[in-house]
Amino acid sequence: LHITLRFVGEIPAEKVEALRQKLREVRHRKFSMLIKGVGAFPSISRPRVLWLGVDEGSAELSQLANMVSRAVDSLRLGLSKGSEEESFTPHLTIARLKAPLSPEARRIVENLAEAVFGQQHVDFFYLFKSDLSPKGPVYTVIERYALE
Repeated sequence: LHITLRFVGEIPAEKVEALRQKLREVRHRKFSMLIKGVGAFPSISRPRVLWLGVDEGSAELSQLANMVSRAVDSLRLGLSKGSEEESFTPHLTIARLKAPLSPEARRIVENLAEAVFGQQHVDFFYLFKSDLSPKGPVYTVIERYALE
């Protein structure tokens, strides 16, 4: 599982090193998150994504996401600033759905809205490369960035 701080999309290979360098300049302290609740985007009545929420630590996570986003934007890669970035909602995607939830599955999700799944320490963030395959995306770590 991972939390997307900023989706960059496809960038020219010659720009990857500049991105790596810019992300090395991001400074943020280590923190902890409380993973709590299950929900759906865009809504439980029309779910496309099921997620686990971030309760405690969401402010720190949002701050880190904003710092990463500013670093990416400073490179002027010609990337659009999508609505996902403008309304960052800290979450861990656990499923992508192609069909509506059954009534029973919907009840399960609703009953887990306040469930606590544990605490996660955040000591690093990563730059990933994503390649689509017939079985879904394949993620490869390009670089790991330590928090202070």
